[in-house]
Amino acid sequence: MASSRPTRFVSERDEYDSLRGAGADVVYTAALFMPSRVKAVADHYRGIAKHAESINVFSPFAFFSLRKLRGEAKERTEEAEGLLAECLARMTEPVEGMTAAELSWIQGFTFAAGMSAFTELEHAFSAASATLDRKSSYAFAAFSLYVGVFLAGASVL
Repeated sequence: MASSRPTRFVSERDEYDSLRGAGADVVYTAALFMPSRVKAVADHYRGIAKHAESINVFSPFAFFSLRKLRGEAKERTEEAEGLLAECLARMTEPVEGMTAAELSWIQGFTFAAGMSAFTELEHAFSAASATLDRKSSYAFAAFSLYVGVFLAGASVL
């Protein structure tokens, strides 16, 4: 790439083919922009985990709040799984449009960006799931205690 024109990095194959055919200095890097694509979904799951942490499990109504959060998490599960699969698929695609000397570091940088996106989304998804499961088990234990105390009180009467 010895031209004085700036090089453009693209992540879509069709865009790369059309720009390359027009004579532009363009490089196809499939996974380079994945971190920005997974950010919204990862932030959604982080928000769910943060909100679940703020729920008081000793409240008799904690189940309802946790069930609502679990429903919100399930709404985006398919999207998250699709993005995880896309990250893995895009990391396997080679970088195209550069010289051999430039290719190795761009390929490594692209792989690192894809792996970063995959790890960020997987961590946020796991954190939300683990927090919801933990809080649900605590709320169930507290609710069982309430039921036991109520039944003990009712049996005395």
